Amino acid sequence: SRIIDKTIEIIEDRNLDHLYVIFHPKWAFKENDWRDRFLRDKLDKESVPYLWAKDIVEEDMKKTGKDLDEYFLANGGHPNEYQVELIAQKMKEHILK
Repeated sequence: SRIIDKTIEIIEDRNLDHLYVIFHPKWAFKENDWRDRFLRDKLDKESVPYLWAKDIVEEDMKKTGKDLDEYFLANGGHPNEYQVELIAQKMKEHILK
């Protein structure tokens, strides 16, 4: 929490435009644990702009019917190019608002 607080303080002191992007490992899609609740509550409380990868992927899954595996690299559970493109599109939309 102190790292987040300090980061927010520095960004606000310098009056910088910013956007946090929260990526999730594949296992995190199968359960909601304290880390999700803690981080989202913290960012909301501080009115920090952010993108939540889990929301973006789940929204896309509903639209496309894709399986969760189609958003991650086969080895290691890191986001694949498709997921990164989805996030990049959302970042672009945020910036152009």
